[in-house]
Amino acid sequence: MKPTSCVVIRHPRVEPVSLTEVKEHLRILPENAEDDHYVQGLIATARRLVESRLGITMVETQYRAKLCGHTGCGCSCGCGGIELPNPPLLVDDEHPVVISTPAGILDPDDFEVDADRYPAVIKPLRGFRGPATITYWAGLMPEDENQPTLKTAIMLAVGHLYKHREAVSSDVSMIVTPMAFDALLSAESYSGRW
Repeated sequence: MKPTSCVVIRHPRVEPVSLTEVKEHLRILPENAEDDHYVQGLIATARRLVESRLGITMVETQYRAKLCGHTGCGCSCGCGGIELPNPPLLVDDEHPVVISTPAGILDPDDFEVDADRYPAVIKPLRGFRGPATITYWAGLMPEDENQPTLKTAIMLAVGHLYKHREAVSSDVSMIVTPMAFDALLSAESYSGRW
């Protein structure tokens, strides 16, 4: 079973690429701070673009997934569990999975979490009926290193967005960056998406 919707409820505290790295890539002098806020927004935009294209989460992010109430879920319904989008799933004391139903919050002993699957799966052990809301965390912790190819893809996207600030342009160089961006993403896709 897949959620009917999934939204970010807590955005990352840090980005996988620093402002310093991007300013160096863009050849902006470190002391030139007039575009810093704009460039930081482009970094977040590029990260989100990479995440949505690959169906992953690069850094610690909290999500809320909703299940409709049309079917019950659990081992008895044969659905194989609830698939959570945006892996990798984070599961520990600081990153709990919380399932809320109209009857209340499920006890963590009432479901199993398989965080190693793609996508991650939650399997209710006792089943439940009706709608549910699942709050969970996904991504890498800030101290964990993302793939260099994904960091490069972010920097290419930021450079492209920084140079081409309008929706439409007649500049021929706009074609090259998206091709390199797509090649980097396809090199890191483990879902076949990109």
